[in-house]
Amino acid sequence: MYAVSVVQIGHDNWVRGLLFHPSGKYIISVADDKTLRVWDVKNKRNSKTLDAHQHFVTSLGLLLSVWSALFCSISLCSVMKEVF
Repeated sequence: MYAVSVVQIGHDNWVRGLLFHPSGKYIISVADDKTLRVWDVKNKRNSKTLDAHQHFVTSLGLLLSVWSALFCSISLCSVMKEVF
């Protein structure tokens, strides 16, 4: 096991949640800037930004099944958005 430190520029406010995709290829983050970002681990860059919420995004969840992974984000307006 080893540790790698990488600084990514992307969110404009506090990051509230962070999850690794089960494949290990992506990191998903949510923040008070009302966005959800998908980070490409291999290329060390932001590959997708979703401006899906009207309020701060407060949490991020993961539901795994045999067939897929479902990521959901929740904001202060109590709206849940499906990511993948």
